[in-house]
Amino acid sequence: MMARTSNRMDGYKRAVMLVLAAAVLAIALTGCGSASGVSPGASGPGVQHFDVSLASGAYAPNALTAKAGEPVEITFGQGQGCVGTLVFPQFDINADMTKGPQTFNLGALEPGQYQWSCGMNMQHGTLTVR
Repeated sequence: MMARTSNRMDGYKRAVMLVLAAAVLAIALTGCGSASGVSPGASGPGVQHFDVSLASGAYAPNALTAKAGEPVEITFGQGQGCVGTLVFPQFDINADMTKGPQTFNLGALEPGQYQWSCGMNMQHGTLTVR
């Protein structure tokens, strides 16, 4: 009888350890707590990289400034609800953000303002290129 109880307990411990390991892996893969903002050159020399969080149901930051003539890429985090769809009309982007972060390589841009919004046109952001 003692061996049977011990085997059940070992199975229980293995199951708990497996669940904990899966949770740690999920947190690591989603980048929990990652900072948003500008990190120039993150994808290589001369590339201006921006991270925009959608976690709060809005774009954070919602105003970006880049240098004209240098490649720009923006990574938008995973979004739900209003920010579950990203619309960036000047780049023909209409993306489903509910499945996870996506990076958009916009190339080298001319000076100007480039607007993006959620699918409901309630939340907005601006990329200003100077």
